[in-house]
Amino acid sequence: MKKLVFILFYALFAIEGRAQILFPLDTVVYVKEKNLLREYCSINIFDNLLIETFEPIYRAKHGKNIFINKISVDSSNLFVDEPFSYGDNLLFETSTDIINKQKLIYYSLKDSKFHDYGYEFYSYDRDSFIIDRTSNFVYCKTNKKGIVLSITDINSKKNEVFADFTNLFEQTYYPEIGYIYECEIDKAIFFSNRKAIVTIGTEQTAEGFGGYRYFIVNKGKIIEKDVTSVFSNYKDEFVRLEVNFSFVDKNQKYLRASISFIAEVSFDNIYKDGLYNSNLEFVSELLLQEQRRTIGTCVKNGKLEYYFMLSFLNNETNVIIPYKFIPELDLAMYKVYHNGILTKEDIKGFGRYELGILRNLIFAKHNYDFNSVFYQAYFNLYAFYNSPEMRKSRTKDVSNKLTKEDKVNLKLIKSME
Repeated sequence: MKKLVFILFYALFAIEGRAQILFPLDTVVYVKEKNLLREYCSINIFDNLLIETFEPIYRAKHGKNIFINKISVDSSNLFVDEPFSYGDNLLFETSTDIINKQKLIYYSLKDSKFHDYGYEFYSYDRDSFIIDRTSNFVYCKTNKKGIVLSITDINSKKNEVFADFTNLFEQTYYPEIGYIYECEIDKAIFFSNRKAIVTIGTEQTAEGFGGYRYFIVNKGKIIEKDVTSVFSNYKDEFVRLEVNFSFVDKNQKYLRASISFIAEVSFDNIYKDGLYNSNLEFVSELLLQEQRRTIGTCVKNGKLEYYFMLSFLNNETNVIIPYKFIPELDLAMYKVYHNGILTKEDIKGFGRYELGILRNLIFAKHNYDFNSVFYQAYFNLYAFYNSPEMRKSRTKDVSNKLTKEDKVNLKLIKSME
């Protein structure tokens, strides 16, 4: 792969007469100002729009904190979340004068002004206009008179019931307040207006949930899934297991999940990453991504292309990189790291980007000190490469550490490149 260069936030390319914002996947995005990433809030791309938002500390220094295609717009608001694009508008979450209370506003691309969207909420009790950024669906939830998930039309603000879980949960009676549901819809990932993955938190307390239940909703039918059964041999050792579905592939067939094994003492917790299919069936364990903070997405024609993630270089400089969840690549990486022999079928359809990551993973697993800033940032997303001990012992010479499986895999990968 060719030597990479830093790109300052974005590049514009003319495509069919329209400006499109494109980031090569093997790009490292960085900022010149030393502490800027402490002030950085989000970076998002919607077709021909690049939206960057910054934390209040940045506005205090520079008098502005939102940019659209690198042009500063009205910065009288303090933005606390990523924007959402609909029609000619950009929806933002912003703070109010009341502590912990937020509201939604939208920026009109037609008149270049902000307008009140008409919804205020407390940050710990938001139940409407929740954005599923994997599919650009908007939904609302309730646990007052029942456990109901609805899809919201962002323009009309009307809700249509998507799934009613009420009959699957019991209420608890308290003399002071009566019957309540001690559970809540925690997260919904939509694949279409007919199918979604829904996580419902149970045993609700002020600190959070004591457990979770997982459901597939497909064409109105609700199916509960035991997503932790594959780890049944661990259950006696831990208080509970939690699965958080984070990334969805472009074809919406697979999900990347972080799996937490919660112990009596948090120091004894164990974390793994896994691959599930869209029916919530476990496929494989994956390499653990320990350094994971998503700060935006790239959406083209209403479809998620990739995420933006924070990472760091070997000198601990913070950077941003595009991250695309490719299930086939994740499976091949897991196989290579654990000394499995790749087959041509494993890497069928891989391009330069995927093959470059696989080839360099062989060196990264032996703690190779990359000159490439992209590979530094990419592999520092993973637990095996980014520990303080590993960073202190990087090496340029790993030739005597390569296994026979490494050498076989290198030969296959190079033949495909």
